[in-house]
Amino acid sequence: MEGMRRAVLFEVRRVTSVGSTWILLGLIFLVGLATSLNQLRGETSAADFPLGAVNHLTAGGVVAAAVGASAIGAELRWNTLRALYTAFPRRTDIVLAKVGVVVVLLVALSIVCTVVDTVVTSVAAGGTGFDGAWFGLGTRSALVLVCWGVIGFSVAALTRSQVAGFLVPVAVAYIVEIGLLSIFPSNTLASVLPFINASEATSVGIPAVEAFERAAVFGGWAVVLLVAAVVVLRRRDA
Repeated sequence: MEGMRRAVLFEVRRVTSVGSTWILLGLIFLVGLATSLNQLRGETSAADFPLGAVNHLTAGGVVAAAVGASAIGAELRWNTLRALYTAFPRRTDIVLAKVGVVVVLLVALSIVCTVVDTVVTSVAAGGTGFDGAWFGLGTRSALVLVCWGVIGFSVAALTRSQVAGFLVPVAVAYIVEIGLLSIFPSNTLASVLPFINASEATSVGIPAVEAFERAAVFGGWAVVLLVAAVVVLRRRDA
């Protein structure tokens, strides 16, 4: 426990001292806010109220992958993993601390974005609609944002490249999966692809049970990649 506590404190100090992390988090917030403000210009009805819970995902997932990749990017870029492992002999402690801090930051950001964007959307919609649908969307948007971050971290760790931690998830989400479904149109295939499920999980109007099932698929991919990353980081020679 003492080792984990030290690792968490170390990672908190590291994150709070790196300006790029705050810039990326701010970008997620600002893009979501801009999307919500844009609703003031169009025809927005009360049925659009739940959008306030997901507007920050307009660019949030992509940027969250960059946040996750950056959590281990400095060590990869400057080849300082060996020094880090010397300071924290239990490698699992520092790896999980890094992931844990990313998760907390993204959950907190998602909550803030959901609240702020919902206020703006309620003005555009001319009323509020706090119900199970809105709460479910807010919960799933936080989960999806976190999973993007975890996937970014995991891919960076597995490939030993911060750039890959950002580019690989983006390429899979916007090129590979779409290409696969274009060549092999299949509901069965779509049901197992991570980023297709992430998109469906945060779509307005989808039944709650199905939406959470979609989110669970995306979460499952994130967990599998994280486990692989932890195993590799524990065994790989720094």
